[in-house]
Amino acid sequence: MRWFSAVAGLYAIAAIGVGWKVLSGSGVSHIDWRMPLLLTIGLSAFSLAISPRVYVLEGAGERDFVYRMLLFQAVVGSLTMWAALWFGFKLWAIAAVFSIGALFHFAMAFGARARRLLAPAAGAQPAVLSRQTWLSHIGPLQWRMAAISVAHYLASQLLYLYVLNYHPAEQAAPLGMTLQVAVAVQALALAWAQTKFPLISQHQTAGRRESAGTLWRQTTLVSSGLLALGIVGLACGVIALGWLERGWEKRFVTAPLILMLGVGYVANHWLALQSFYVLSRGAKPLVVASLLGLLSTAVAVWWGGKTFSVPGVIFAYSLSMACVTLPLHTWAYFKFRAQ
Repeated sequence: MRWFSAVAGLYAIAAIGVGWKVLSGSGVSHIDWRMPLLLTIGLSAFSLAISPRVYVLEGAGERDFVYRMLLFQAVVGSLTMWAALWFGFKLWAIAAVFSIGALFHFAMAFGARARRLLAPAAGAQPAVLSRQTWLSHIGPLQWRMAAISVAHYLASQLLYLYVLNYHPAEQAAPLGMTLQVAVAVQALALAWAQTKFPLISQHQTAGRRESAGTLWRQTTLVSSGLLALGIVGLACGVIALGWLERGWEKRFVTAPLILMLGVGYVANHWLALQSFYVLSRGAKPLVVASLLGLLSTAVAVWWGGKTFSVPGVIFAYSLSMACVTLPLHTWAYFKFRAQ
């Protein structure tokens, strides 16, 4: 908790400093972004600081509870996003979603289950993790996951900034709003898959490979279907907003671009599902294929956003993710499955 609290504090300072500098110089002074920025980062830092209690709760046998809560969080977060946008809260919709996440994390971290399972036993001495244990068991997995996370962030989380940095804010704003809704839809689909991850891991541990594979395929179909339906629903919603003749549809990118963005999101989702399956086998992440593909996508979206603005960044992301990153990772994944 002390370590994560310190990291959360450093993250909040860095994120507020960088965000404030970027947005202050972006020409969007007419938009009320300061308080939403502070609240969003503060809530995110709070969730990060208390996350160790959630992780330990999950490891203590409450996986079904944790993943059920994460699924509910994704559903409520998506509904909150849509409701906030519908009632005209604009950027406050982002802060509202992070408020939902912080509330669910707090409920998991300090609820009755956590208090019962995480309370120290009378007279118990805290365990000390040896340096050798870290180097031999934890470190090799963690550095791979950290490297992949950084590459994934560069490839998929900076699309808005790639446009904002080289083009007027009026072009970037609809992309930012579209990405926030699309991320909420993706989180819902991913939360569904996460609820099945413990069961798949249990089958793998018990040697029931066929059962694990069947459940993984079913999870892939259902979660991918949810994601695809959500993206199509978003595109249809933007078209429907145009019928109201209120100009609300201009807050989002066009429906064809949303569908193209969905191609990249589905490819990204399959990437995550393959990684889940590898981890369920107790294996190390497919770091070489992941880094090659994700860094290629990062370069593509930077160039696309710089050269062709919003259409360029969306096409670069989707085509690179679907035609480069996913095939590379799938090749490494099937090579792993054949071993």
